Amino acid sequence: MIIITGVAVKSNGSVYSLPKPHRHMDVLALMKRNDIPLVPREEGFILSSGRFIDRYVALALAAETGQLNGIGNGKWLNSTDLW
Repeated sequence: MIIITGVAVKSNGSVYSLPKPHRHMDVLALMKRNDIPLVPREEGFILSSGRFIDRYVALALAAETGQLNGIGNGKWLNSTDLW
């Protein structure tokens, strides 16, 4: 079964990620420290398969795999809904 394993940010065709229990702000801080542009960007999650998915797709997957520990806003997934 494929599950969400970390937070991720996609920018200029590259994906930057950190494993749980990191937050998106941790990835953004890492990018900033390494002089990686923060815009344009898309925030999402990284899967156990290594694939990036956006926050909307991630919400459905987390619900399907039983990974949710909260409902959040019910529109997209936040890391706080997982860990």
